[in-house]
Amino acid sequence: SMRKIYRFLLKLNFVQYLLVFILIDIVIFIIPQLLIPDGIIAENETTNNLIETAGQKKEFLFAVLLAPIYETFLVQALIVGGGCSFFEYANQNIRQYGFRNYTWPLIFISAIVFGISHTYNIWYILVTFLAGIVLTFAYHVARRRKLGAYIIVTLVHAFHNLTAEIIDRLLGYI
Repeated sequence: SMRKIYRFLLKLNFVQYLLVFILIDIVIFIIPQLLIPDGIIAENETTNNLIETAGQKKEFLFAVLLAPIYETFLVQALIVGGGCSFFEYANQNIRQYGFRNYTWPLIFISAIVFGISHTYNIWYILVTFLAGIVLTFAYHVARRRKLGAYIIVTLVHAFHNLTAEIIDRLLGYI
């Protein structure tokens, strides 16, 4: 159940927590991408032209370094971190409203924003929506633990993008 998963995650230190979410990323997202037939998750022609124009080194730097920093800030820190802070403040100072159960709606809003910010094709939107749920859940639990949520999610996201870039360069289809 979710409570058991949550309790398990609460017991991990920073490195263990980071490794757990990297392992989840590999099992849920990287391995299936290797098994999907070529072309199903391929990017559209406009994206390919932009990448060729920008150059592969710039694409690599953007995907592995800048995108995880930028997207973690906008998608997890701003939406979930900011939203949770607002509702926590409201619960302490405006008791008559009693906001409860706001975490999962914020996680889903964050995942939707993450998914639609990757509009290469419908399959990619779905996969990044699911990745958004995992990354945002990781952010939320780490935030509750005061465990460097922003750093953990940025590193997991960067690892994912690095792995995808390496696979893309070796196999040429992600």
